[in-house]
Amino acid sequence: MANWARIAFWVSVVGGIIGILGTVFGIWAFYQNKEVKVLTFQRYTRTVYSDPEYFSASFHVKNINKEDTSWFSETTIVIWNSGTVTYRDADVRVPIKIDMGKVGYLLAIKIAETKSSVPDNFTVVDFNPTEPTPQTAVIAFKLFDPGMAVKIALLHQGDARHDIER
Repeated sequence: MANWARIAFWVSVVGGIIGILGTVFGIWAFYQNKEVKVLTFQRYTRTVYSDPEYFSASFHVKNINKEDTSWFSETTIVIWNSGTVTYRDADVRVPIKIDMGKVGYLLAIKIAETKSSVPDNFTVVDFNPTEPTPQTAVIAFKLFDPGMAVKIALLHQGDARHDIER
C-alpha cells in the first residue's frame, strides 16, 4: 500500500508542476499576443519666410487670397504604427486629417516619403489648394502595418505663427 501512496504523491506533484507551468505559459502568451493600437507622430516646423525687413521693399509674399503675408512655414509630420495591430482603410472613418483650424492656410501638401511595402499606399485624397481658404487635407491609406511610416510635408501660412491645431 505504501507503494501506491508514493506513486499517487509523485503523480500529484508532477500534475501540480504541469499546472503551474501551464498557468505561467498562459499568462506569458496573453501578454505576447496582446493587441496594441498605437499611432505615434512627430512634427517639425520651420519658418521659411518671416520678417520682411530683411528683404528689399520690392519683395512681397502673397497668400492664397492675394494679400500680403508676414510668414509661411514648412511642417514635416512623421506618423508611424508603433503598435501591433494593422489598420485598414475600412477600420477608421477619416484616416489622417490635417486641420489648420483658424490659424492659417495650407498652401501645399505632399507625401514626402513612406516606409511601406504596398505601392501608392498613402495618398492625399481631400485637398483643394484653389479654395479661398484651404484649411484641411485628408490622407488615405490602404493599410498601415506595424512598423510602417509616412512623412508628410506641408507648406502653410497665416497672419501669425501658430501650431497646427490637429
